[in-house]
Amino acid sequence: MNPVPALRSAATAITSWPTALRGDGNSPVLGVPVVLVYLGFLEAAEMKSNTSDPIRDGAHWNGILKEYCAGQVPEEAWDREFDIDGTPFFALRRTLRIDLPD
Repeated sequence: MNPVPALRSAATAITSWPTALRGDGNSPVLGVPVVLVYLGFLEAAEMKSNTSDPIRDGAHWNGILKEYCAGQVPEEAWDREFDIDGTPFFALRRTLRIDLPD
């Protein structure tokens, strides 16, 4: 599956503001590099819900995103650079552990 159409669609949504328009005034373009970081917080017990456990590690977070994005974002779209009408676009998956004081 080619991820560029899905990324182009996301880029179009991001650039829907009039100030982002250029060219003929009707075609939204990014114009500046974009990095979307999908950040999962590790072992964040304070974010636990009745339906999910805290994120254990990077593999667990990637699995959550894969399931959530199924049919919308192809697996090969993650963690690499794409050219969207001449603009670099990245969708990154990352995890971070932050220990909050008691």
